[in-house]
This record gives sequence, C-alpha cells and structure tokens, in this order.
Amino acid sequence: MRSVLCFCLFFSSVFKITAQDAAVFFEKGKQQYETGDYKNALVNFQYVIELQPQLEKINYYAGLSEFNLQDYKQAIVYFKLELALNPAKADVYILLARAEDKSGDMAAAISDLEQGLKVDADNPKLYLEKGNVYFNNKKYKEAIRCYNEVLRLNPKLEQAYYKKGFCNYYLGDTIAARKSWSKLEDPDDYENYEVINKVCTKN
Repeated sequence: MRSVLCFCLFFSSVFKITAQDAAVFFEKGKQQYETGDYKNALVNFQYVIELQPQLEKINYYAGLSEFNLQDYKQAIVYFKLELALNPAKADVYILLARAEDKSGDMAAAISDLEQGLKVDADNPKLYLEKGNVYFNNKKYKEAIRCYNEVLRLNPKLEQAYYKKGFCNYYLGDTIAARKSWSKLEDPDDYENYEVINKVCTKN
C-alpha cells in the first residue's frame, strides 16, 4: 500500500512538472511567434505537443508557424488536429482552406469551407474566404456568388465589394465593377487602387 501511495505521489509530481513546463514553453513560443521568429516558435510548440498534445490552441499556433514558414502541407496537418479538438472554430477552417489553396488543392479548400459553413452557417468570413479561393483560381462567377452571400450577411464588409469588383472587371463588366467599387469608403486604401480609380472615374 505504501509503495502504491509513493508511486501515485511521484506520478502526480511528474505530471505537474510536465504541465508547468508545457505552459512555459507555450508562452515562450507565442512570444517568439508575435515577433516573427516562426522557426524557434515552432520548436517550442512542437515540444509542448509532445508534453500535452491536448493543450488548447497548441496545434493552432503550430499550424500558424508552419503557414508563415510556407510549409503549407504541415500546416494543414496541425489545423486538422486543431479542428478535431475544436470543430466549431471558423477561423481554423479559414486558415486550413488558405493552406490547402496555397498547396494547390482548391477542391479541398472549398470542401473544408463548406464543412465550416455547416458548423457556422451565417459567418460572412467563411463565405468571404470561399470567394477568395475561387478568386485565386480565376473562378470569378463562383466567387461572385460567394461575395453576394457575404454582403447579404454583412453589407458593410468592404473586402467583398473590392473582390467582387475585380471579378466583374476580369469578366469584362466594368459597369458592375464600378458599382461594387463605389461602395468603398477610400479606394486608395486598397491594392490595385489605380485600376479602381481609373474605372470609377471613367465617363
């Protein structure tokens, strides 16, 4: 009985040290991430995963680090692990889709965003990201449908007007492009503002 009690006390002590170590390395990794030191941040996050793989947001931060290091396939692995633990996180579906799109898998990106919309059907940011994936792959008509959903849910989300305008512009419909861009409060705040100003000031 005494030996069992000693073992339990020893196990409890080791677990507490491990948990404390994980928290320390996690905070250190987050600080490094915030300063742009993604490589060393990732080392700390990976060590935390070895100690406490169930720790909240550890796979999220590891995925962000891999994404910024442009290892998109490994980022996908971490984001999927995060979703397995927290399946209702819309922002993780967005990051997962971006990594999949960056790795050249548009179909997977769209599929995962649709899965995210099953969890959070009225989230305009998920529709915005879906539109952006189509936009990046020059599927402009499909992108427009997504941006329309964004604006139905949030008419003040200017990024949707900006991207929808370019979809119409690339499809040759400058009138529709002008209509979308006229909703921008300050077109000069956006990339390719020269094109926007040219189209919007054209008679």
